[in-house]
Amino acid sequence: MNVGGAGLNIAWDDLRFFLAIHESGSVAAAARELGVSHVTVGRRLANLEESIGRLFERTEGYALTPLGQSLLPGAQSMRAGMASIHDVLVDRSRARVHVRVAIPEPIGERLLEALGPFLAEHPDLVLDLLTGSRLVSLTRREADIALRIWRKGTVPGEADVVCKRVASLGWSVYGAPALVERGQPPRWERLPWIGYSSRAPFVPARDWLDALPSAPRPVLIASSLLTVLSAVERGLGVGIVPDMMVRGRALVALTEPVERVDVWLAVHPRSRDEPMIGRLRQELERIVSSWP
Repeated sequence: MNVGGAGLNIAWDDLRFFLAIHESGSVAAAARELGVSHVTVGRRLANLEESIGRLFERTEGYALTPLGQSLLPGAQSMRAGMASIHDVLVDRSRARVHVRVAIPEPIGERLLEALGPFLAEHPDLVLDLLTGSRLVSLTRREADIALRIWRKGTVPGEADVVCKRVASLGWSVYGAPALVERGQPPRWERLPWIGYSSRAPFVPARDWLDALPSAPRPVLIASSLLTVLSAVERGLGVGIVPDMMVRGRALVALTEPVERVDVWLAVHPRSRDEPMIGRLRQELERIVSSWP
């Protein structure tokens, strides 16, 4: 800004003192509005006037001089511009962060039970859970984080993806109390069996089933774990379900775990250091590793 031929740089911080005095009518009132001492306001006005010229007449209150009148519209425009910039920055700081997490069906229910406190602590997070039988690709950036169930002794492979084994989960045969003879060894050929169809993403304990001396009598097969669990819970038959999903349900275990599977946490290296993804990844690892 050029005033009186001199090259001058007037900061917004100086002009807000000018506006506060004009709109409040006095140095004391401007000091209260700005939350500073009246000495500070007087000093800032004196410095500004020394740089560019007199802005106020002190006859009755603080009336604008012709120079002050000329500066007023520009100062008001600067205030509006600063308010707009502030709003943009506030909105940006409040922007919600979407993180996509692919999870297998068996752990979805328990995961949701445990994630409540974390979501409450991060109101800016939108958690996008991807479930289903299709293996979501992190390499193609279809998700940011993936929890994957894999048979023990194998490692889920995908190029350029970092994997870490975080838990080992057991699957056992369960039945409703009315269907199971307590204290008696199961006679598998007499028990109605709830099984998994070939379309299921994971068919547990195939080797165990093949080794039985007498095959169970299937009455229902399903491609969904939740359907199998629901049928077992309703007494339609016995079936193999994850031990962790039985908590809180009135089911009786007929076996020790007939299969154990590993849970792997996978993330693409380029996503690993993003703040929200990093915090969520650590929380998922903490939750899953605490499961028995």
